[in-house]
Amino acid sequence: MIRARYSLNNYSNLLLDWIFPTKCPICRALSTVCPCEDCLQSLSPHNIEYDRPTSFLDGARAIYRYQSLTVDLVQLLKYQRQTNLSHWMAAQIREAYDNWLLDVDYIVPVPVHRTRLAWRGFNQSHLLCTDLPEHKIIFDLVRMKRTRAQFRLSPQQRQQNLVGAFTCNRDLKGKKILLIDDVITTGATAHECAKVLKESGAIWVGLLTFAGTPR
Repeated sequence: MIRARYSLNNYSNLLLDWIFPTKCPICRALSTVCPCEDCLQSLSPHNIEYDRPTSFLDGARAIYRYQSLTVDLVQLLKYQRQTNLSHWMAAQIREAYDNWLLDVDYIVPVPVHRTRLAWRGFNQSHLLCTDLPEHKIIFDLVRMKRTRAQFRLSPQQRQQNLVGAFTCNRDLKGKKILLIDDVITTGATAHECAKVLKESGAIWVGLLTFAGTPR
């Protein structure tokens, strides 16, 4: 009975794959991997490094330049809920994390406000932490203030928009923290997060993102 049910499930899955074949969410080509091989070949890591990008952030790295396909990847994940992309993106984050040779105490995904989390169903920064050491990931950085969408604001407005947006519910005295986010552009979000973490006692705060805009 179990074997028969297993075979029936296999046939069902094959039938569904035939009726609804897997497509690359970027170029819509038929593909068994996500992103497809053609899109992957169009991407090459830039490994952008920022030396103290803000007064509270001690260092930051972005794997890809935020342009063309990487913009599509980030927007498909965040706004069209293409969470299947997060597996590959998380693997890129893990590789960059290993290459940075960091010795951090905690890894902190940049939080979203609870209303946005309820609407979207996930925090994209948390999804990017999937392959990182689970015992180091903490969720004590909380977004208390519901803010306007950052991409619609000027750099100065972005900074003002985030003032008082975050709080930390853990004593981080003497700890080294790595923030994880999908994108760094002006650095306003990372700046405010790092400020709160430093106020909670952290002695070093870094940022690793999937994509970024060079300064």
